[in-house]
Amino acid sequence: MITRGKNSKAITVVVILLLLANIVGLIFFWLNKPSQNHQSYEGRKENAMQGYLKDELHFSSEQLVAYDSLAAKQRRYMSAVFDTMRQEKERRLRYVVEHDFADTAVSAAVAKTAVRQQAVESRMLLYLKEVRELCTAAQQQQFDSTVYKVFSRRQPEKKK
Repeated sequence: MITRGKNSKAITVVVILLLLANIVGLIFFWLNKPSQNHQSYEGRKENAMQGYLKDELHFSSEQLVAYDSLAAKQRRYMSAVFDTMRQEKERRLRYVVEHDFADTAVSAAVAKTAVRQQAVESRMLLYLKEVRELCTAAQQQQFDSTVYKVFSRRQPEKKK
């Protein structure tokens, strides 16, 4: 015959408290779940540039339409460039492996990477020149003295 001791009542109370704590925790996480519309880095960067042009340079609606067209063209172009860069990187890695990571193979791969990166940087600066050309004379002066801030703003650190 099983007898119930004094601990039986204490265990029942602990189980009920734990169950309640779990329910409260689930409700808390369910109500405080983060939004599902996280923007990509590219989206945040694009919004930052557009916000900069609108808020700081006071672009007109016509200028913003022209900028949107220019930005879309730049995104298409850079997307193709980055796709090509991924393919080239794979080929460079195969080349280095085939040559047993010889110093000459590594140097050649790095040189090819540097050339492509230089082309990317050149295109980005030409894009900024095209954006600058959308500005009025007064906006160009402000653009010249502040555009670097759009690119130097640090991204908020991710929680670990």
